[in-house]
Amino acid sequence: MNRVMGHRSRSSRSVYRQLGCAPHVARDLHRQSQMAHFRVSSDPGKSPLDCTIRQATRARRKGRHRKAMLLLRKAAFEASERPGLWTRYALCCMREGRNEDGNKAFAHAIWLCRKAGIPKRTDILIELQKNALTGDLPRVYRPARARAAS
Repeated sequence: MNRVMGHRSRSSRSVYRQLGCAPHVARDLHRQSQMAHFRVSSDPGKSPLDCTIRQATRARRKGRHRKAMLLLRKAAFEASERPGLWTRYALCCMREGRNEDGNKAFAHAIWLCRKAGIPKRTDILIELQKNALTGDLPRVYRPARARAAS
């Protein structure tokens, strides 16, 4: 019997016999069951973007700021119309000392807010960018939904 990651697993041949399906279908089903532990999210309703954002949050909490920055950059470029992602990416860049990338991300977030017609958020982002340039970064970034819940 095959062993993968310390767990007992069935061979694709036994899956083929049990299901009575074609061998190539049994092989694909077997591979999917073997790769289940590599999936990011067990919730099929979550998008890959949400999983990437969750990974970045987890990495930042564990102190892996560079990994969080890279994941947020990927997420920000995938969803280029979300100013909150650009702001989080900018803050991560500033924390890592990448001020040029951080300023560009802040500028993009400010532009998105102006384009959407949200003047209060635009003013907050400009103030946050000024504080980030002087080194006065907020210790923890929590989105508005998390603040409202607590």
